[in-house]
Order: sequence, then C-alpha cells, then structure tokens
Amino acid sequence: EIKSCLQGAFLHEDGSGIDYVQLIKSSDFQEYKDLARELQTVDLGSLGDENERRCFFLNLYNALTMHGICNEDWEKKPPKSVLNIP
Repeated sequence: EIKSCLQGAFLHEDGSGIDYVQLIKSSDFQEYKDLARELQTVDLGSLGDENERRCFFLNLYNALTMHGICNEDWEKKPPKSVLNIP
C-alpha cells in the first residue's frame, strides 16, 4: 500500500513514470525502506492459505524491485518503467 502511495506521489506530471530521483531523496522513501526491512522478520509458517502466501511474495517482489531501482545511480537518466531497465 505504501508503495502505491509513493509511486503516486512521485509520478511524472504526464503520468509516464516515476521520478525516482525525487523519490529517493524523500523522507517517505526512508519510511518505506524501514517498513520493507521488516519483511525479513515474517514467519512464513504463519501465512495462511495460498492467496495470503501469494500476496506476501508479490509484495516482497515489489519491495525488492523498488529497492533495486532506487539503489542504482539514476542521477543522469532514471528509467521511466521497470520494463526499461537493461
């Protein structure tokens, strides 16, 4: 949920992608990283049914994707989409 809020807050005006440079500099992103760090403490055995496990792993994938994008040096030209990352 916070990932969607971050992306919405840092969406380019034309809606074409995320302004990763500004996102990385924000205090909201630090909060996001702190929350994402907590994912490593989840007891996988406590996850209920298949849908709950699927949701967890999709959220984990999204957190790792955002982490990877935001830890690159994009000062010159950040990607407009994760699909544009070589």
